[in-house]
Amino acid sequence: MKKNNKKLSDEDFSENKPPNKFQLLLLLIVIPAVFILVAAFTVISLLDINIAEKAEEAGINIPFIADGKENEAAVDKVKKQETTFAEENMQEKNDQIAGLEQQLESRKNEMEEIKSENELLKSELGVLQQNNETEVQKKSEIIAVFKEMSGKAAAPVLVNMSENEAVRILSQLPSEKIAQILEKMPAETAAKYAELISQQES
Repeated sequence: MKKNNKKLSDEDFSENKPPNKFQLLLLLIVIPAVFILVAAFTVISLLDINIAEKAEEAGINIPFIADGKENEAAVDKVKKQETTFAEENMQEKNDQIAGLEQQLESRKNEMEEIKSENELLKSELGVLQQNNETEVQKKSEIIAVFKEMSGKAAAPVLVNMSENEAVRILSQLPSEKIAQILEKMPAETAAKYAELISQQES
């Protein structure tokens, strides 16, 4: 019985023992402060208030928020630099492409000019060939006429021609016809033509 009484008195004593300093600090300061902070953040969230902007307006530097803003500013700066570099690089590439397109257009124009010149040269060559064929045909016709002419009729015609033209015609006639024509020419003229024809044949 005495033991039970002793236990009761110890329990009574422990219940009546005053709280220590840590318990007082916890009860009077820490718990109310946590409650106030939770309530304040709840109200701020409900009112949609930006603490960082309000603190900056008031001139208060909140360490963690300020560091976050500085990091955001640094990230924005890096992004702007990257964007500027990308834009400059893109502009440089566009300038290079424009330069190449201009060179290509210039080459294309040059090719068109060369093509036009070639077409013109072909046309001129065709005209020359046609003229040459006509000239050859005329000369052939002239030779054919002289072949049909008598020596007496052909001799005075050839004498009145230029020396080169007369020699050219005579050199294309048969030997018998040349002899017939030269016989009807003055001796001196005939000798000269005979020598020129032999030089041409050699």
